Amino acid sequence: METRDASIYKKYKSVRNKVRNETRNLQREEQRQVTFQCKENPKVFWKYINSKRKVHEHIGDLKSEDAYGNVVLASTTTV
Repeated sequence: METRDASIYKKYKSVRNKVRNETRNLQREEQRQVTFQCKENPKVFWKYINSKRKVHEHIGDLKSEDAYGNVVLASTTTV
């Protein structure tokens, strides 16, 4: 883009497309490996699925109401 030379841009596009093609091939190969291994080892399947998730949700606090209607967080200590 700095030189505005068409030949440089053409080379850039060629390399960019090769890199994109290789990364897609690697992703396909990874998916094939997971599919072959998932029958014997289901942990491989779930590890792959969880690695692709964008949001990791955490378990929230357990809330309950006391006798007076106040919201109270559950704790391991007993009073």
